[in-house]
Amino acid sequence: MKIRNILCLGLPPVVILVAAVFVFGIFLIKWFWGWTIPALFPLAANPDMKLVAATISWGAALKLSLFISVLVGLYHLTHEMNLKKLLFFCIGVILVKLFWAWTIPDLFPNSVKGDLIAETISWWSAIKLSILFTLLSAVSSFKMAPTQLLKK
Repeated sequence: MKIRNILCLGLPPVVILVAAVFVFGIFLIKWFWGWTIPALFPLAANPDMKLVAATISWGAALKLSLFISVLVGLYHLTHEMNLKKLLFFCIGVILVKLFWAWTIPDLFPNSVKGDLIAETISWWSAIKLSILFTLLSAVSSFKMAPTQLLKK
C-alpha cells in the first residue's frame, strides 16, 4: 500500500485539494481580510461609517472559503475531463450569482443598506464576473515563461 493512499485515506487528489483549500482558506481569509481591508479602505472600514466590514465573522470566512474551494475543485475536475474552461465558465456563472447574494451582505453590510453595493447581481453581471475568473484561471495555468512564448 502506498504511503500517499494512507495519508489521503484513499481519496482522489482533487478531494484532498478542495478540502485543504477549504480548511486553510477559512483561516487565511479571516486573517487576510482583517489585515488588508482596514489598510486599503480606512474610511469605509471606519466604525462610524462601516461601509466595509473591518473584520469578518468565521461564518463569512467559511462562505468565502467554500466559494473559492468549489471553484478550485471545479477547475481541476474540468481540467481532468478536458472540458476545461467551458464547463468551469457555465457552472461559475451560477455559483457567482448564488455566492454573491450569500456573502456580499455579510462583508459590506452598510454599503448594501445604502445601495452602494448591490445585494444581488443580475445574470449578466454574473456572466461578466465568470469571464473574469475564467481568464484569470487561464492566465494562471500558463506553463511557459513569456520569453519562451515569443520564441515559438
